[in-house]
Amino acid sequence: MTSLQSASHIFATGRMKRGKSGMLGGGIYFAPDQQGARAKGHHKGIMLECQVELGKVKEVTTAETDLTFQKLCEEGYDSVKWVRRKSKTGVEYCVYNWDQVCVQGAKCSTCDGPVDVATGLLSLPCVH
Repeated sequence: MTSLQSASHIFATGRMKRGKSGMLGGGIYFAPDQQGARAKGHHKGIMLECQVELGKVKEVTTAETDLTFQKLCEEGYDSVKWVRRKSKTGVEYCVYNWDQVCVQGAKCSTCDGPVDVATGLLSLPCVH
């Protein structure tokens, strides 16, 4: 989930910027489905549909805030899967490089209507 402004920038550049910090370090975070994205999203507005190249996945059950791509590579991994067993938000994935992400589409996070990120226009009808 992101703002329209951020979604437009991502589509224009073809790149997602990784965060500076997070429960799995400064990375690019994903949920495997819309419900998870809505539960986890820090922003409301645009839900991006992405293909994510996970490669070899390290599975963790607790936060590891000091993770970096370099540390993962040293351990032989490309991404992280966080299984939060006692959480309503479930599974979360984290990658650390923009080239692991291919954005394929965008939807309004409220009504699921497709969004043209170049113009910011929702396809009708939008119910909110």
